[in-house]
Amino acid sequence: MLEFLKRLSGKIPYATNVYSLSMVTVIIILARPVLADEHVYIHQIPQVNGVIFNTENTEQFYAATSAGLFSIASSGIAERVSEREDYLTEILRHPDRPGVFFSSGYRSRDEKLGVIRSDDSGKTWAKIADGVGSANGTRGPVAFYAMAISHSEPSILYGIEENIQVSHDGGLSWSVVGDVPGQVFDMAVSRVNPERVYIATRKGLYVSHNGGKIWQSAHSETRPTTMVNIADDGSIRAFIYNYGLVTSAQESSLAWVRSDFDFTGRAIMEIAVNPDNPSMIYGVADTGATFVSTNNGQSWTSMEGLRDAVSEQISAGRLLFKDNCQACHGIKGAGLNPDKLPAQNANDLPPAPALDDSAHAWHHPDDQLVETILDGSPRNKLMVAWKDHGLSRENAVSLVAYMKSLWNFSSLACQGARHMSCLR
Repeated sequence: MLEFLKRLSGKIPYATNVYSLSMVTVIIILARPVLADEHVYIHQIPQVNGVIFNTENTEQFYAATSAGLFSIASSGIAERVSEREDYLTEILRHPDRPGVFFSSGYRSRDEKLGVIRSDDSGKTWAKIADGVGSANGTRGPVAFYAMAISHSEPSILYGIEENIQVSHDGGLSWSVVGDVPGQVFDMAVSRVNPERVYIATRKGLYVSHNGGKIWQSAHSETRPTTMVNIADDGSIRAFIYNYGLVTSAQESSLAWVRSDFDFTGRAIMEIAVNPDNPSMIYGVADTGATFVSTNNGQSWTSMEGLRDAVSEQISAGRLLFKDNCQACHGIKGAGLNPDKLPAQNANDLPPAPALDDSAHAWHHPDDQLVETILDGSPRNKLMVAWKDHGLSRENAVSLVAYMKSLWNFSSLACQGARHMSCLR
């Protein structure tokens, strides 16, 4: 659990305002070259910090990221909404005015955004308030890392930086409500009662019935709780580390049901529930990777390679693997038996490494895996260029889809460049 909390320290600012500003700067710098490409997918964005559905087109959702706001298609293609490349820590949508968004975050390492608002679905933004910026009560600007808006009284907004703050005039002015019980990761407000507030904290899930003045436990588990969300239909979901996703059909009378899905030591930090189809949920892992569930959180699919993660493609890949790859890489990609050939080749690499999640296949993005299948490996003569042996690019894509079906949630969440932070 300690390692889990260390992983989050670079991504989630705590109630004591300990934010890794160096991490913010690094992520912004890394994001800009990647996002300058003509075609960008959400898995190429280093850090996603908040997600909301596009209520006018639920085939799309919006993502607040380390490089600004993006509109994400169901295929995973990311389109920049605004020219601003701020590090956005949160995104809210006005419940009655779909084009009105609220956010916060950083313009640079040394400049916080305060509370910003867009009246045109994120295309342009203006600062509407500083917030209460520090422990001595001076004015901000703040960088709220958790925000929530009341659906029954949309003029009421909450935000958390060093403490919990509230606005009763649509975000124009803010006052401190009080302290929060430990480090906070996320927050949500009841759909029917603007003073019933939930927070996901290091000590568990809490609820306040008086706008954040007094807190009490909302779940019997006291493990770190990293996400809480209340959907349009009134259902509430929370993620409890090393316990899983829990759901109650109504937040007004909590009756938690636990998902059986194994998140293998990772955490869900944010979700967005489709207002037209509540069984469809987009989620953000603690690594910044995005996932989609079409069965109310019972299973999750990575957004990287989402188009190919279908049963037909996986089945085709399974047959191709059996006919072309299994002789070396083993049944279900378990790797070559070291008794059959030397354990390492001349480059100190295994002759045919495991392709399940027990080795390093998940260290590489889909495109790189496809290219290795087609072009072979110059460091390993056993890995031939399969394009010269009758395999097409479509065949290679199917093989990768099958390989990824062998990976657990952690490997999918850590795929590609994200694997470096997962190895710390």
